[in-house]
Amino acid sequence: METAVNEDDPKTIQQITAAKPELANALGQNNLPLLMNAIYQRKTAVVETLQTAGAEPDVFAAAALGDLDRLQTLAERWSGYLNSYARDGFTPLQLTCYFNQEAAALWLIEQGADVNAVAKNMMKIAPIHATATHGNLVILRALLEKGAAVNAEQEGGYTAVHQAAHRNNVPMAQLLLTFGADPHQPDVKGQSALQLAKVEGNDEVAAVLGG
Repeated sequence: METAVNEDDPKTIQQITAAKPELANALGQNNLPLLMNAIYQRKTAVVETLQTAGAEPDVFAAAALGDLDRLQTLAERWSGYLNSYARDGFTPLQLTCYFNQEAAALWLIEQGADVNAVAKNMMKIAPIHATATHGNLVILRALLEKGAAVNAEQEGGYTAVHQAAHRNNVPMAQLLLTFGADPHQPDVKGQSALQLAKVEGNDEVAAVLGG
């Protein structure tokens, strides 16, 4: 079953789950639901096949999928999930931010999800870092307005403004600066966001960052 997921083989998954429906909710070798593994691998057809076969998204899969109805249903059963951690160390809010699920992210923020929660894994990301990977300004502003630490460091000392510099994302850099981002804060290698922008030839964002 896991091989079929990894090989993006919906037909085999259909055959297996037709014989053994319970396998739609099976775990992979990494102890995560196969549904979540398919989501991480962005295998849309596999995700749809597993759900059709009866896979029930837990709070983390629902967050990653942006399934707001499911999140709200689960909240009625257990409000404590808002700041719970998945087996791989991420919170529901971090997952909605990473997968750019705007409506679900905004709902979780309004419900009181911790905007400064740090992933319990080597990445050490907070929601602001997950959002910076794609630069959704609506989510980013909502996080900052709720008190997200604008200069928080993830693994390697990387900040959200480092990501803006790397992606030459001027609007994101401007928003972060408005909330106090420090373009001179170094990562563990001693490189600031401004220096990164210059090294990578991202002149537009470098100018915004003070270069």
